[in-house]
Amino acid sequence: MRRVSVAHAKEGMVLGRAVFDTRGRLVLGEGDKLSADDLGLLARSGSAEILIEDPRVADVVVGSLFSAQLEAKAVQALHSLLASHEGTTEGVTPGDIMAIQPWLNKMVERLFPEVLGEPELSGSASIKGYDYIHPVKVAALSMLLGRYAGLDQADLTRLSMAALLENIGYLSLPPEVMEKDGPLTEDEWQHLRRHPQEGASMIAESGLEADVITAIEQHHERWDGSGYPEGRKGEEISLFARIIALADTFHALLSKRPHRPAFKPHEAVEFIVAYSGVAFDPEVAQIFARRVPQYPAGLAVKLNTGEVGIISDPNIGHIARPIIRICVENGEAVDEPFDLDLSSRSCMDKIITQVLL
Repeated sequence: MRRVSVAHAKEGMVLGRAVFDTRGRLVLGEGDKLSADDLGLLARSGSAEILIEDPRVADVVVGSLFSAQLEAKAVQALHSLLASHEGTTEGVTPGDIMAIQPWLNKMVERLFPEVLGEPELSGSASIKGYDYIHPVKVAALSMLLGRYAGLDQADLTRLSMAALLENIGYLSLPPEVMEKDGPLTEDEWQHLRRHPQEGASMIAESGLEADVITAIEQHHERWDGSGYPEGRKGEEISLFARIIALADTFHALLSKRPHRPAFKPHEAVEFIVAYSGVAFDPEVAQIFARRVPQYPAGLAVKLNTGEVGIISDPNIGHIARPIIRICVENGEAVDEPFDLDLSSRSCMDKIITQVLL
C-alpha cells in the first residue's frame, strides 16, 4: 500500500483502508475504487491522507497499531460525551466514563502480549473535527509510549483515559475564546490556560482515579518549567502528564491548524527530538525517537541522488534510515523495483530530501 494525501487522490485509485469522518462515521470502505463523487466525499471527510493499493508495493503491509474502525468507535464515543456536556456546567459522570471505557480497553488490549503495527502518523485536516480526532490520536500514541516505558495494562488504561479527556476543560471556556479566528488577547489567553484545571474539576466526581485527574491538570506543564498552570518542572510533573504532553504536541504538529499548515511526519519527529530535555521528558522523548518512525511505511520519498521510492520498511530503531522500494531511477520508471536499505554502509551517502504525499 501507498500513502497519498487527500489533495492528490485521483479517480481510479483503490482504497487499501476504510476512511472515516471526524465523527467516526464510515465515508468509504476498503477496496472501494475512487470516483469523482468519492473525491468530493474525501475532501469533506476531514482526512489528511489515504492508503491506496499500489502493485509496486503490493507486499508492503501498512499495519496500524489500531484499526480505523476501532479508532472511529472511540471518536464516536468521545463526540457523544462532548456533545452531551456542551453548553452546560455539569461534571463528567461515572456513566459518561462507562460509555467510552470499552473502546479504550480494546485499544490497550491490542498492545499485549506484544506491540504489532506502527503508530498512525497522519494528522487532522479538519479544523472543526480536530476536537474529536486529536484526543483519540493522542490517547493512541500515549498508550504506545507508555507501553514501552514499562506500564502495565491497568496503567495504560488510566493513561489513555487521561489523554482522551485532556481537553475536556475547553467545554467550560467562553465561546468567544474557543471560536475566535484571530489572535487571542491576553485576557482570552488567560482563560485558555485555565482549561487543564477546569478539566480536572469537571471529572472530579467521575469516579476516575487521582492520577488521571492529575495528568489532565498537568498535561501542559513542560520539563523545563515553562508550561502551565503551575510551572512545574522535571519529575514534579506526573509521568502520565509527561507522556501526554509529548503525544499531544506531536499530533498537533501533524494537524492543520488555523495559523499554519500541517507538519510532515519527519518534521514533527525532528521538532520533538529537538525539544527533548526542554519541553519534554528526555527519557520519554528517547522512547519516542526509537519507536516512532520519521518515515512510515507506504510513504513516497525522493533521495538526493534523484531516485524516487516508497518506504517498504520504516526500519524502526534506525532513525531516518528506512528501507525504500526504489521505483524511479534517472527520471525513468524501474522495470523491477528493488529495496534499498539506507541504514547499510553502502548507502551512507544517500539522504531523503523530499516527501512526496
